Amino acid sequence: MIKKLWYDHLHMPLLEISGNILIPALSGLILFILFLYFAFIEESRSSSTKYFTLFLISFSIFLFGRPVQILSGAHPVPLIINNIRSLIFASVTIPMVILADFSRPPEDRLTRYRPLFFAGMLLGLIYGVFNTLSTTGSEVIFTIGSFRVFDSVTPRRYAPWYGREVTIGVYMTLAAILFTDSVLKIRRAGSYREKGEVQLKRVYLYNTGKIIFALTFFGGSLLHQWWIYYVGSLASVFFLGYGVSLEIRENRRRMDKVISYIREDLIQDLSLDVHRHQQVTDMLDLLQISGEINTFIVLRAPAVPNREGFTGISETLVRETTALLEKILGKNRFILMTMGTDMLGLCLSCRKDPQTSRMKTTGLCETLKKSQKDLVNFNIGIGRACSGLKDLKKSYHEAITAVDYASSIEGGQVIHISDIQDEESRPEYPQKEKQAFLTAIRTGDGVKAAEQLPVLMSRLPRYGGEEENLLKVRIYELLGTMIESAMDGGGDVDDLLKLSGKLFAESAAIRSSTQMEDWLRARTEDIIGIVSRSHTNRSQNIIRKAKEYIDAHFAEAISVKDVAHEVCISESYFKSIFKKTSGYSYSEYLTIVRINQAKKLLKTTEKAITEIAMDVGYQTPNSFSALFKRETGMTPTQYKNSSKEP
Repeated sequence: MIKKLWYDHLHMPLLEISGNILIPALSGLILFILFLYFAFIEESRSSSTKYFTLFLISFSIFLFGRPVQILSGAHPVPLIINNIRSLIFASVTIPMVILADFSRPPEDRLTRYRPLFFAGMLLGLIYGVFNTLSTTGSEVIFTIGSFRVFDSVTPRRYAPWYGREVTIGVYMTLAAILFTDSVLKIRRAGSYREKGEVQLKRVYLYNTGKIIFALTFFGGSLLHQWWIYYVGSLASVFFLGYGVSLEIRENRRRMDKVISYIREDLIQDLSLDVHRHQQVTDMLDLLQISGEINTFIVLRAPAVPNREGFTGISETLVRETTALLEKILGKNRFILMTMGTDMLGLCLSCRKDPQTSRMKTTGLCETLKKSQKDLVNFNIGIGRACSGLKDLKKSYHEAITAVDYASSIEGGQVIHISDIQDEESRPEYPQKEKQAFLTAIRTGDGVKAAEQLPVLMSRLPRYGGEEENLLKVRIYELLGTMIESAMDGGGDVDDLLKLSGKLFAESAAIRSSTQMEDWLRARTEDIIGIVSRSHTNRSQNIIRKAKEYIDAHFAEAISVKDVAHEVCISESYFKSIFKKTSGYSYSEYLTIVRINQAKKLLKTTEKAITEIAMDVGYQTPNSFSALFKRETGMTPTQYKNSSKEP
């Protein structure tokens, strides 16, 4: 009697409550917490993590949906909720856990996203249709006091729909897809060994989690014991999450390693080359730097050690200064980078108003010196806020000038460029005009160089006043950069070095700006002539190799891309120089080669027209005949017959 009372009134309700409310709710809560962790704490940008967070949130919704379903009242509400849960599971949860598999290349993920989604959507809709058609109502599965808990009634093997079997089959199909995908990944795991043991471990862990997930879902559906996959989901997510965490840590390790190289390259771009604006912008995006960077600050270590014996830049100093700047300015609002062994470079965004910018930057630097003991004796130079990232070089050079001045004064000074130089009287070197002129030399463009030279010369006297000696210094500098640009453009090094000795000797005789410009114009033509000849020779060599390749492979289905790849240049550049050098487009030249070979075969062999067409690279005799007549004025047969005439 007691045993029957326990089984009917206590045992069965407890099992129903555990299997339908407590277990799925607890599993859903744990998955939701994991979702919050991966979405907001890890903050990884990898596509694997994004897909995995979508898997977690969709699966937690599926699990939470079970207690909501049975507590929502009588038919049809439980049916509607169940259909929605299954649709989410089939079209989101399963595709996302497959796509989050980092062993798959990113481009492969994208190509498989739509098929997986639509396949899952189709299975989810099939589930919903057959579940709806076969559901006859709802029944009370247990009561809690006066509160009754309902579930849908779906008879098994009920003609004509057999809805119960179809819906269970949908879940088992999804489990089979997941299981098959996981087994295939593990079988191919050896191909990832070359990427390291960490990658191999991630593959095994993640796909083991997928297998557990598939098996528990398969078994739970087959036995009609849903609590099996509610519990099994936690075990599977442990393996899945561990695998994703390994990927995140590995990516972070790689990023930390790469960041130092990016910062080194960044300082070179910011300080030395204002014409790589897009590249610098891409680097800032990779470093997640927000705001318009427009101000440069240089912090230089003292030449004499301080009392603690500090003499240069250490990793600890960089780390502590970065933490301090994040506290003052906010995360990702600045760039701090090492510049050699004794300097730090700091880039940040300031308002363009000179007075506001000056107050903000000097106040920031004073705060750094007060808050960071190792910076107390540093000399700090601050440049003006420029118009934007593309002009940051100006602020960089101003900061260098200011820190040089600060270093000449004892005590570790903070010097803004405005403290030693009025903006109105500040000479502005014609950097843009110079770069435009040098670019013309580098590309061998004589016309452009001739246009840019007088523009540059008109600015140089303004920069140096009328001092002849200063202009001569500038011409030495300009000559050096002209020769260097010509070398960068591919000019023959021996010819350029021989010419440079002659030019520097000649420049000593120059006495006026007018004489300088006339002399530079003539010598620019000499330099560009060397670059142009080198370009011509190189183009001729490329075209010679291309023609040799075409002559050897004309019978094959070779494209312009194939030939460009063979001579190691881009397709667009190859087409340009081929036309310019040979006088023919690629397709015209290929046609000429093929037609000439066809003529030879028509004259010297007894091969059929169809066979000759195939021998010279044409797949159909009709297209061959049409081209042959267009080029020669005769059909292949007429040409063959004409060659036999006496």
